[in-house]
Amino acid sequence: MHIPDYSYKEAGIDQFYYSYTDLGNTPVFPLIKPFKILKVGNPREWLLDTDLGGIDNELGGNISPLVYFNVVENFIYGYKSEYKDDKIPDFNMPQKWFILNTQDKKLQYFDKESDFKARLKKLNLPETFLNPDEVYEQYKQDPVLPWFPEGIKKQLQEVKAKKENK
Repeated sequence: MHIPDYSYKEAGIDQFYYSYTDLGNTPVFPLIKPFKILKVGNPREWLLDTDLGGIDNELGGNISPLVYFNVVENFIYGYKSEYKDDKIPDFNMPQKWFILNTQDKKLQYFDKESDFKARLKKLNLPETFLNPDEVYEQYKQDPVLPWFPEGIKKQLQEVKAKKENK
């Protein structure tokens, strides 16, 4: 029998930072509160949920399918591939690069990678990207992600250390 681990909850840590499944056992990992990445659909694909943050998103309530991303300071940025719906022949969402400023609640899309990279350079953001599958697997093993606020990281590390010392 599997007994749930309530260590993080008992320590009073916001569930946003340690829960790796959402409703219906959906794989999820947090970015900058309230933004998170979920794996949904058929076939299952990663998406960045923009609805929760009250972002005006011309492509709907999420950015998908998400291929790669990064989180630096108050920015979430990356690349979504083209999406076609086989059931609706005329439905086609082109590939896009994006930069989401969580502080200003502004989402900007780019049709060309060169324009996206020029904007990253202007914002002094690194051109390094993360694979959602790899981040999720890492997160399941250790819920401390580099972009978390320092106070949250410290709380999560303390609980993890206590668990390991039992």
